[in-house]
Amino acid sequence: MKKLLLSSGLLLTGFLLQAQNEKIKVESRKHAVSADLLLPLGNFFETHFAGFGLQYSWYKQERKLKQVKIQTVRFTANGGVSMYLGKNEKVGSGSYKYPAFTLIHTYAGAAWLPSRLFHFILSAGPGLGLYHGHSSLNLGAKLEGQVNFSNLSVGPSIRLMKEKGSDPLWAGSLGVFYFF
Repeated sequence: MKKLLLSSGLLLTGFLLQAQNEKIKVESRKHAVSADLLLPLGNFFETHFAGFGLQYSWYKQERKLKQVKIQTVRFTANGGVSMYLGKNEKVGSGSYKYPAFTLIHTYAGAAWLPSRLFHFILSAGPGLGLYHGHSSLNLGAKLEGQVNFSNLSVGPSIRLMKEKGSDPLWAGSLGVFYFF
C-alpha cells in the first residue's frame, strides 16, 4: 500500500512539473483601449441616432509561441463613456431636439477565447446615465465579439442599459481595440 501511494505521488508530481513547463507565459497583453461607433436599437432609435464611445479594458491576451497553452476563459474589467446624439423631431409647427444621452460605466465579466483568432466578452455592471441635466444610476451589460489582428481587434457588440422606472435601452456597436 505504501509503495502504491509513493509511486502515485511521484507520478502525479512528474505530471505537474511537466504541465508547468508547457504553460509558461511567453508574451501577454493586459490592457486595451477602444473606440466604438454606436447605433441605438428599438425604441431608443426613435429618439437618438449614432453615437460614439471610448473604453479602457483590462484582461490578458496571450500570444502563441511554440506549444504554449492559453486559458480559454479569463476575467475582464472595463470602464468607459458612451454618448448617443439626440434626433430632431417636428412637433406641430416647431421642432424639438432630444438631448444627448451619456453613459459612464464600469463593467466586469468574462472573456472566452475559443481560438487565437477571435474571442467573446460578456460583461455587466453599474453606470451613471446623464440625460437632460439629470443623472441616474444605470445597470448595463455588453456582449461583444472580436477578431484579432496582431495588436488590433475589430468586432461588433450588443449593449443593454437599464435605469429604474424606464424601459431598457438597446444599442449595437462596432469597435476597434488596440492592445498593449
